[in-house]
Amino acid sequence: MKTVFCTGVIHFQGGTTMTDEHDSIQAQALLDVANRIHTHLSIVGRDCRYQMVNDAYLRATLRSREELIGSHVGEVLGEVTFHDRVKPHLERCFLGCPVRYQAEFDFPGYEQSKVMEVRYDPITNESNQVISVMVSAHDVTEHQQRLQQLDQLANLDPLTRLPNRRAIRDILAKTLARAMRDDSQCHVIFCDLNDFKRVNDEGGHDHGDAVLREVSSRLRSTLRRHEEVGRWGGDEFLVVVGETLLRDQRESLLNRLRDSFREPIVIAGGSYHLGISLGSAHYPDDGADIATLLRLGDQRMYHNKTR
Repeated sequence: MKTVFCTGVIHFQGGTTMTDEHDSIQAQALLDVANRIHTHLSIVGRDCRYQMVNDAYLRATLRSREELIGSHVGEVLGEVTFHDRVKPHLERCFLGCPVRYQAEFDFPGYEQSKVMEVRYDPITNESNQVISVMVSAHDVTEHQQRLQQLDQLANLDPLTRLPNRRAIRDILAKTLARAMRDDSQCHVIFCDLNDFKRVNDEGGHDHGDAVLREVSSRLRSTLRRHEEVGRWGGDEFLVVVGETLLRDQRESLLNRLRDSFREPIVIAGGSYHLGISLGSAHYPDDGADIATLLRLGDQRMYHNKTR
């Protein structure tokens, strides 16, 4: 027995002969089930017009069933959304291929955009021809937000909100791989605060935390396109640069970083004049692997710090 949907009514065809009354009871039972779930359900014909919608979809679109049935999907979701996020998937499904994807949609029934997990399933007739598509869309916005929060916990330093050690190392790995592929350059710069221990000794860890937040802000505002910074640990930061720099451009970048600390760091209850020690290493001049670049950059930073 096959199930076919048309004009807002679910019909059964083939296999078993049933009365119209029995068909109607079965159809209404299925529609009742569809209306009790929160997932958006609709059936779209080959003309891209709605043949059936459930109550959840009505609430999202703020339209009545009479308004939606027979309306073109583009009229309801907007032509841009239809052509960019819907039409290509519908066309594939009409070829007989189920489709599943995630996309962001705006619905008048919601105060903000929703990330929807969308599934398209072809509906066929007794000749196995695709006559329409069952569309189900489930709101996964909160799930995506939780994933983003977990990603931030895993990759952001909670104090400075910069990429943490693992994240900046991943950035370095991607930047180095891209430089190798494009026959370009990759640079690492270790940054270590001078006399930071004095901040903790004089003002306590609250002052230390405030200084580190200000340091991260200065570093972030100093850097430009293709330049990333992360907290390596303690009062050490790592800058990763993914572009070709001549020697004078490299020195200019180092001077920019030094200049950002010429003014004292002023926080509530204290003022600290801290310098910064830098050490850089460069691909391909100094090495072609992460370990070598990090080791040389770290060694050069400590050499400059102890001079």
